[in-house]
Parts: sequence; C-alpha cells; structure tokens
Amino acid sequence: MADTALPDEILSEILSPALKVADDVFSDTSTAAFATYEESTSAYLLVNKAWLRVSTPLLYHTVVLRSKAQAIALANALTQNRDLGRFVKRLRVEGGFGPSMKTILALTPNVTDLFLSLDIYSNDSVVGLCGGMKLVSPSRLILTCNVYTQNKTVAALVNALVAAISEWDRLVSFESPYAYSFSTDQYCPSILKALATAKRLQHLTVPSARAAEWTYPLVKACPLRVVQSKDEEGKFNKLQSDVDATLKGLFRYQQVHPRLTAPSSEIVAPPLNPFFRPLDGAPPDVRAAILSRILYFAMDTPQRAYNAMVFDIDELQDSPHLQARLPFLLVSKEFLKCAVPVLYAHVVLDWEKIREFSSSSFQSRSRDVRSIIGFCGFSARVFAGLPRRYGSTLVDFAVSVYNDGTSLDADAFSDLSALKRLRWNSTAKVKLARPASGRSALPNIEELTLRAVDHSLLALLTEADLPRLRSLHILSTGNVPTPVHNSPFIQVVRAHVAKLVSLTITSDHLDVEFLELGTQLATLRVIPIHEENPPSIAALSPAHPALSLKMLVFTAPIKKGKRNPNCANWRAFFEQWDFKTSVPHLRDIQFRTLAWPTTERDIAKDPWVPIGELLLQDGIHLLDQDGKKWRPRLKVDGRR
Repeated sequence: MADTALPDEILSEILSPALKVADDVFSDTSTAAFATYEESTSAYLLVNKAWLRVSTPLLYHTVVLRSKAQAIALANALTQNRDLGRFVKRLRVEGGFGPSMKTILALTPNVTDLFLSLDIYSNDSVVGLCGGMKLVSPSRLILTCNVYTQNKTVAALVNALVAAISEWDRLVSFESPYAYSFSTDQYCPSILKALATAKRLQHLTVPSARAAEWTYPLVKACPLRVVQSKDEEGKFNKLQSDVDATLKGLFRYQQVHPRLTAPSSEIVAPPLNPFFRPLDGAPPDVRAAILSRILYFAMDTPQRAYNAMVFDIDELQDSPHLQARLPFLLVSKEFLKCAVPVLYAHVVLDWEKIREFSSSSFQSRSRDVRSIIGFCGFSARVFAGLPRRYGSTLVDFAVSVYNDGTSLDADAFSDLSALKRLRWNSTAKVKLARPASGRSALPNIEELTLRAVDHSLLALLTEADLPRLRSLHILSTGNVPTPVHNSPFIQVVRAHVAKLVSLTITSDHLDVEFLELGTQLATLRVIPIHEENPPSIAALSPAHPALSLKMLVFTAPIKKGKRNPNCANWRAFFEQWDFKTSVPHLRDIQFRTLAWPTTERDIAKDPWVPIGELLLQDGIHLLDQDGKKWRPRLKVDGRR
C-alpha cells in the first residue's frame, strides 16, 4: 500500500482516538479495565510506513503491562531502540513482573503518570520494580489494592515506594486505593507519611468521603488544593458535619453526568399570534397523521418496540419514562386522540396492570397493540380473546398463560396473522376445530420459543406450515422419558428444521438428523441436561458434512478449578469430536456462562484457557458469555 499524502499532523489527529487511552480508563483500578480480548491497537502500525511513523509515539504514550511476558517484550524493544522510551508518558504496571521492570523504568525517563498494583502474590518478583523506582520521577502516582495481600513481596515494594517518594520532586498528585481505615494494614500509613514528609502533594484522590475524613489528617501538612472523591455525592457518600473546615473547602465530589454542551440561555420570544395553531389549514386526516408521527418518536416508541422484540423487561419497566409520556395526552383532545394508540402500542404487564388489561375500558382504548410482554401471566381464557382483538396488529407476545381449564381453539393461532415472535409458556390444551385446521397457524411467525407446552400444541405446530419460521428455541424437556427420538419436540424440529437458521434445543433431544436436514442452520444452541456431561458426539456427527453451521452455543454452567470433572469432560469432548469433518465451516463455540479471567495469575489457573487455545489451533474461536473470543497471550519460558 502506498504511503498516504496526508501531513503527519493531520494523520496524527485521525489516529489519536484509536490509539490514545482515556485518562479515566488508565486510572481505572479494576482488574478488568484492560482485559478486553480485542485486536491489539498495534495493528495500526502495520498499514504502511507513514502510519508506522505517526502511530509509534501515540502507541507508546500509554503503556499497560499485564503479564511478565509483556514486560520482557517491552524491555527488549526499548533496549533495541532507546528512542521508544522517550515516548512513554503513562505507565501502568499490574504486577511485579521480575527484573525486566528495572530495564523499563531506566529507559522511560519521561513518565509522568505511574500506576502500580499492590495486589502482588508471594511467587511474583518485584526486584526490577524496587531497583528501578528511583529511576523515574512521576508527577502522578496511582495505586490499586483490591485483595489486600500481605507478604514480603508487597512489603518490599512498599518500602521501595516510600524511599522513592522522598526523591520524586515532581510528585503532586496521588490516588489512594484505601476506602476504610481498618483496611490499610501497615502499608498505607507509611505511604501517606512519606507524602506528608515530602510536602509536595497538591491533589489527593480518595475512594469516598469517608476515606477523605481519615486520610486528610495524615497529609494535611501538604499544600493541598483539591481532595477528590471518586464517587458521586449521595446518602452514603457525604462528609460528616463535624469534619475539618479546611477539608470541607478542599473536598470535591465526582460530577454527575457532566453535560456535553451548556444549556442555552437564549430567551425565546413569545409568538406574534398567541392563537396560532400548527397545521390549522391542513385537512384533519393530514394533521392527525403528522401529529401521530411526531408523537411516535416523542413517546419513545421505536425503543419500546426494540425492547419488546428482544424481551428486555428491565428496560420496559420504565415508570419514570412512562410518567414522561403521560403529559402528551393532557395537551388537548387532539393530542389525546393521537397519543392513546401510540401509548398502548407496546403493553408491559405487571401484577398491578394484569386486571386492567382484561377490562373492557382498556380494550376500548387499545386497538392497535403491537407487543404484549410481561413477567406475570394471565389465564388461557384471556388469551383466547386476544386474536379477535389484536390478531391483525400483534407482532410480539411473551406472557405466561396459566392453565385454567380452558381449551384453546386452533383457529386462535391462525388469527394471529401479524405475530412474528412468540414466547410460549403454558400447559393449556389446544383443540382442532376441524381436520387440517392447524396448517394455517401462525402464518407470519419468524421466531418461536417454547418453554412449558402441552403436547396438543406441539402436534399443532408439527402440522402447521409456518412458512416464515427461522428461529426455534425449545427450552424444556417436556418430561419425556428416554429414549426421546420420537418425542413431540423432535417431531416439531424435524418438521421445520429445513428452513431454520437458528435452533435451540436440550441435549437429550439433540438428534444428528437436525444437522443432516438443516441445510440453512447457521447457529445451534444446546442446553445440556446434566451440566457435567457434554452432548453426544454422535448427535453432532452427521453422515454428510453440515456446511451451513457456523456457530455452536452451549449454556452449560461453568465450574472453575483445575481438577473438576466438568472441565475434563468438555476437554475430552472437543478432543474426540471430529468437527473438521462434521461441521467444516464451524468458526465459533460459545459458552453462555463462561467469563474469561482478567489477571495473569487467574489466566494461568483457568482450565478453560487451554481448551480455547486447543480449539484455536483448528481455526475455531472459544467465546465467553459476552461474545469475547479467547486470544492467546504472550508467553515466557520458566527460566526467565
């Protein structure tokens, strides 16, 4: 690729957002702040020579070390090219990392912000950190301490830090990790005493107001200008009334969601015609159409529709937002007429609204309901009346229907002509009014989720055409005794698997026939019945390769520890399954309960890391619950 013709200054401005690290991220004291498992930003340096020249200073501006191997690699890079060390302004060290740290500190003389972790275990080495501490002179020191380890290694690091503070003549800012006085052990007082003796500290950051009350007296001899709390002001984060008056004047709380722009102070002039009415000359139907469209967005309808589609009840249970929508109905009769259909387009049921939902007054107001979801349920008798009222408009339905003895007519499912997504959780029975009457059931259904379900409904779904069905999720075993090869669930899947793109099924119902017939099946989710037992290898080994399958998802609970049978069984499963032959296009395997470790120590102990690297050798990524792919870390042999 040819070098870009852009000047370096412009190219630097373009690349800065991608390469620079925000200060709040750099100073984040959690162990997961940089455990992103994403592509390294160093990839930008490989585009061309111009990008390499401009990106190198930006990349080295903030250096984050999270493992011993990274420290060794950085020390080697700085030794080979000493100019690189001049670019390092902020250095974050999340461990001891051995003698390489002395080389790094010696070759980075321009460090202004130094982040050190005191969560160091006895088998880690701080020889390099202790030996190189006085080789830098930062203006800002950030400490983190989450597990409060006490050993000789931490003590040695703290002693070296205390000795260095007296010589750091530019140190004016300190971020303390200690929230409570009883958690400081013997380390914090010595650090604060060193800061007080140096008398240079101007900016002190503490976790909370309570921390400031006992920390400030230890450093009040310093020329402090600000004492900053990391938390917002609140009931449990507030200075006591009897604290030092000087501290009250210096103390600052974390700002609450600062505004991006200042509010306008412009005074809006009153209208020239106070009786002006928008669209007064337009026909009533045009005016109503325009006003309805405005209210559609003003009342947050697109977001409510999305929340209903993904079944996000937490977002839909938004009483503050609901209160903000109600005033639109009170503007005028015209607003009321246009706003009511918008308000009732997406219904969220709770225990207080379930009785109102069945009332005649509610039904008269809500004629164009598009979604009905909720964490509570209503009776089969109430559900039987839904298709008649909302069959032509209802798109999403996710409400439990309890069995009150009412048998549902198969025609009711045929009348739900607009329904695209159905989450069914009911043991109510379904009766066929006439032979073959079930074939037209749910004509537009695209996604079907079955939890509790009666066999009569399964028979109806097996008979139905369901021409638009693309996703089928069976979350129940249905209490079917093994063997289950001819269970009603199997028959439903067998009838529709040829058109499915996504299938979720329990491991006892998983059949090799699904991969053989599912020529469009791209995602298969398996729910293991016994958490320590992977599914049958035979059920995932079709006679002919399943070319469409690209992602396999397991919802098995993950147990940590090197010797647990859960991990051993799954490793044996992946070693024995010939997925190259059975599913040659498989690219991702996800465990919905897996969380990747965030520290070097935890990575070394995690039994799922070797499985991720084993699969990666064959081009398959192992994903955690957030969809993050495992990426191999730099390794160092045991002699270094």
